[in-house]
Amino acid sequence: MTVRHLLLALVLAFAASLVVFAPLGLAARSPAWPAGLSVLQAHGTLWRGHLSRVAWGGHAFDAVDAGLHPLSWVLGVPRVRLRTGELDLAWSGGRVQGLHHGQGGVELPAGPSWGGLSLGLHLEALQMLFADGRCLRAGGRLHVQADGAALPAGPLELAGQPRCEGDEARVVLTPRQALPDQPDIRADLAIGADGRYRLAVRVASQDPVLGMALLPAGFQAGPAGFSRMVEGQLGD
Repeated sequence: MTVRHLLLALVLAFAASLVVFAPLGLAARSPAWPAGLSVLQAHGTLWRGHLSRVAWGGHAFDAVDAGLHPLSWVLGVPRVRLRTGELDLAWSGGRVQGLHHGQGGVELPAGPSWGGLSLGLHLEALQMLFADGRCLRAGGRLHVQADGAALPAGPLELAGQPRCEGDEARVVLTPRQALPDQPDIRADLAIGADGRYRLAVRVASQDPVLGMALLPAGFQAGPAGFSRMVEGQLGD
């Protein structure tokens, strides 16, 4: 081996070590990093590490395992994997962006955005991907359990399968099991490539007792029952 070849090998080895042992904190600068996800501390390498005191969308997580997916970078679709508790997410960025794969559950505390309801989300192979400002692919299943004063009959379980509709990914959530005397309930969730979402909830009932519970939660009364619209940005 000539001196030139030896120097080249040393340079390549040094460059490879920089990539292999690069700190996880650099992942926050990658296009795959979810918008609005903030971290106080990051430990480990780009490919496998640990995040502490994570916040996203007003919700805090004490600890999150994280790492970039090496093959996704080779394919030109950077992807970061995030795991906390029972929730496992693979988030894509760059040319193709959005939720590549979501599995497991997470509890969201009650807040004004959801009319004071506490929400339990469960994802089954959930996917919502976008490219060039349009919905590229959507699938899996989303389960939502809601509980709070606006539901006098007790916790409500809704479920639905996402699908692409033009620029948006849309999920129509309906009760998993119809109960006696339960009103017709429908929640229509639409998410765009820019992370803007729109949630329209409709309760087809004229029951005055139910109305007394729904109106303080931000619902509006109408000829067909009660409705509420929530709009926002993922990560805010």
